[in-house]
Amino acid sequence: MTRPPPDLMTRLRARLRGEVSTEILDAYQRAGASIHPMLDEAESRRFMLRGTGRSWWDQPRHEQLATLCLWNAFILQTLADTLLEADAAANPDTVGFAPRVTTDQARAYYAQVATWLERSVLAQRDPAYDPHVTLPVSLPDWSPVEPCPTEHLAALMAALERAQAHLTGVMVAFDAQPVLPAHAAHATRLRALFEATELESRTLKQMYTPGASAELHELIEDRTRDLMADIYRLGQWLSMPVLTTSVPAAALGAPLPEPAPEQPRVPPAPPEAERPAATHRASSHHAATAPREPLWVREPWCASDPRIRDQLKRDPHATRALARFWQALSAPGDALTLLRDAETRCAREGVDLAYATRADGEAVGHSDEPPYAPIYRAVEACQIGRVTLKPGDEFTLLRRGSHLQVVTGRFESTPDLTTDPRERP
Repeated sequence: MTRPPPDLMTRLRARLRGEVSTEILDAYQRAGASIHPMLDEAESRRFMLRGTGRSWWDQPRHEQLATLCLWNAFILQTLADTLLEADAAANPDTVGFAPRVTTDQARAYYAQVATWLERSVLAQRDPAYDPHVTLPVSLPDWSPVEPCPTEHLAALMAALERAQAHLTGVMVAFDAQPVLPAHAAHATRLRALFEATELESRTLKQMYTPGASAELHELIEDRTRDLMADIYRLGQWLSMPVLTTSVPAAALGAPLPEPAPEQPRVPPAPPEAERPAATHRASSHHAATAPREPLWVREPWCASDPRIRDQLKRDPHATRALARFWQALSAPGDALTLLRDAETRCAREGVDLAYATRADGEAVGHSDEPPYAPIYRAVEACQIGRVTLKPGDEFTLLRRGSHLQVVTGRFESTPDLTTDPRERP
């Protein structure tokens, strides 16, 4: 049902709160009703396997792919719908508007729904269809903002509850099927992953209370995002279990491997007359072929604010905090590239970026947590990673979960450095 347009007072309240219109997103929400008949068809195809002695692994590959694409569309639509519904429930006086972080996140989800629905239809009709994507895929990137509005956290928790409920329904159906011995180890691993998501979901539900402190708010937000990513991935494996047999069962759910360490270039061998004795040749060959540690291991301050790197080198607490930061990242090489991109743009005489300053011209400085990146201000419209910045936007780079993200906002200068690891219950 289409809502009447918001009245003048609603528009004024939304403007004062910095909220933006959800009119286009509401249209996406209404369009999502087409997913449900397709879900019923997919469930019917799997129901036909019952009593035949065949499992989901035995379903034709293209039908499994169609179910996976449908799962992705359904979860993305559900997450986006829930974000909007939860915000409307939390702020009934600005229905039709929502915080920008919520609308940006919902838009990122909705933007992919139609693509996955199209892939599902093509896979169902064409046994040779190839979507040309590496499966399973990850959720769209989270909308970076600092601090995150409290109503957005409430929406995230509501979305998590609904996503976990759908995963539970899939798992119940999965457990009702026979599993051949060849697939037993993978089936056991999938059940274990589901139990882990169920436990984490209950834990977060118990931890969350409206009006939580900023520190607890951030902790729950990070863990909720990580858990929703796990649910999304696990649902894809359950939808298309043939994917699991390409890797050992123990590898399912494992973090992505870190990039291989850089290998030093081996210099050409010297002339025979200049070569050392045989005993020395052996040690020299070992030294030349031994892999070097990555830059972020040797110099954990390599991507920190250049203005404080000397200070960081002399501070053992900060050095240890930086080492923990790099170890916590799933792709430290990508994080280093992102940090260096911002640093390079700022160094080019402020063409794209400059160090942020206060009204009196004093530098704002750097973030107080690893990687202690500078706080920048966009001079021109530009893109850092996947975030598009407008002139005047301030941002820094912070770890959120196992990823480095561009975080926008207004920042205050601080001489302090956070060097203690964050507590994670």
